[in-house]
Amino acid sequence: MKTPSHMHSGYWEALRSIPGLMDSTSLRDCDKPYGEKPLFANELELQLLWFSGELGNVFETRAGDRLEVLDFGYWNKSAGPDFLGTKFKVRDVVVHGDVEIDLNPSSWESHGHAINPAFNQVKLHVSAKRSEKTVFFRTESHQEVPYAIELNFESGVFQSLIPRPQAQGSFLKISDADIEVLLKEACAQRLLSKSKRWWLKAKSLPLKALLLEAFADVLGYSKNQIPMKWLLHRVLNSRRHAEALSMEESVFLGAAGLLSPDIHKNAPEDTKSYLENLWEEWWSFRHFYEIEESLTIQWCKHGMRPSNHYHRRVATLGLMMSKISTLMKAFNEEDPKPLIGELEALSHPFWDLHYSLQSKKVSGRQRLWGGSRIQAFLVNYWLPYHQNSKKAEAWFGKQKLHFSTHKIQAKINTIFGREVELKYAWQEQGALQLIHDFS
Repeated sequence: MKTPSHMHSGYWEALRSIPGLMDSTSLRDCDKPYGEKPLFANELELQLLWFSGELGNVFETRAGDRLEVLDFGYWNKSAGPDFLGTKFKVRDVVVHGDVEIDLNPSSWESHGHAINPAFNQVKLHVSAKRSEKTVFFRTESHQEVPYAIELNFESGVFQSLIPRPQAQGSFLKISDADIEVLLKEACAQRLLSKSKRWWLKAKSLPLKALLLEAFADVLGYSKNQIPMKWLLHRVLNSRRHAEALSMEESVFLGAAGLLSPDIHKNAPEDTKSYLENLWEEWWSFRHFYEIEESLTIQWCKHGMRPSNHYHRRVATLGLMMSKISTLMKAFNEEDPKPLIGELEALSHPFWDLHYSLQSKKVSGRQRLWGGSRIQAFLVNYWLPYHQNSKKAEAWFGKQKLHFSTHKIQAKINTIFGREVELKYAWQEQGALQLIHDFS
């Protein structure tokens, strides 16, 4: 049986070598994905995947035509279609118009788009699910929306790599040495998948936007990743952002919904002037970035350490925007030291000493990028970008974990039926791949 096209050959062979694993009926056709994997919790997150290029820029329409998105347009901040001024090409014809994204094809009617004149310029409808029956997308002007896409999340880089085995007991029989080999090959598979996703998005976004989104993802950690990336694209999407290049901090904090005219009133004395200045800067540009109330970013405000407070992370993202040229240069280096140096050196007179906009000053400097976050960024983004670099590979092989969760350790122990100590970053990445495929 040949290696499936979406799999690293070493990982495939390592799995095939496990006695009894390939006898499982669920592994007889590994080119078929294991059902649909939900990639988003709601329509807003689906919009983010679309706009950031995570779904690619080439699709097949419901009529079977190849559709290539040339420009994802402007992410609408108010009522109406989700994206305005999009440009795409079908059968060598370039089409300009708006795009509406729904979870279900039937939402076009149920949401009232068919009778709303604001949707008359929609040229493309995108839905996350396939419809068993033919659905027509008509506008208020009694015209049919000319193109429709029904996304297929069971193909490409989004499918599960292999089905989960029924005979999970096969893992209980392998030796410690074979476990180490399997972790290495699983790690290679994970990095391959990350690299594929990066270059898929690179078809739609420039390096600057890709890098900033990567920073937003790592700064958002697990609970605020989506809000951070949504905030970033809202800021990048503004047609007037070029005029606010010297005000990234106030723009990001304001667009995140964290500033108000009286924010300074109940703040500590040493903070009041700083907050007043932030509001004054934000005031002059706020009408370009503010969105209607129903689209307000929902931040997770609990379950995080003080130094990871989302106020601080948002401000850090704004600071990184102001230094993006330097960071891009360091990111392109095959040696991680320049990038590590830049991230460790990031500093701010307020945020080095405060956890939130209204918190009291702390006694000692708190780094904006801690060691575990730097390692997470390097492993998840810098390393897949330099996947063919021997220097990057050598660095990765020596990286001991800064931080690992008990949840990951417990799940990998369950898979193998015994304790498997995760000391190195490559071991954790391999463990995460196996957890993804087999738990």
